[in-house]
Amino acid sequence: MGGGRVELGDADLHPIIGGRGPEDLRFFENRTVGVSDAAKGIVPKVADTLHQLKERVFIEPGDFVITYNNHTIHAKEVVNVGDPEALQTRWIIKTVNVDDMAPHQEHLVPGTDHLING
Repeated sequence: MGGGRVELGDADLHPIIGGRGPEDLRFFENRTVGVSDAAKGIVPKVADTLHQLKERVFIEPGDFVITYNNHTIHAKEVVNVGDPEALQTRWIIKTVNVDDMAPHQEHLVPGTDHLING
């Protein structure tokens, strides 16, 4: 699938709940699709439910937020841009800890050993 500056391609086939373990959650709005009629019917319901239950957290300069990627549903939602010029130089840094970089080598920014393109 397309996204941002790079083409992401199709995600691997996996359930929304379960997969790597019973607590595993994987849902990417506008990218998660069902592969059966039942699954195709449930995906929009999952998205609607998440929007009904979401709670906003305002991240201020200097705040540090950690989530465990496959145990939480999380997103970045811009509600108000107070200073469009400052937006050009401010961004949220996303870091991911992995035990082995080998499976991720093909996604590295050329010339780096740690920065993923995307």
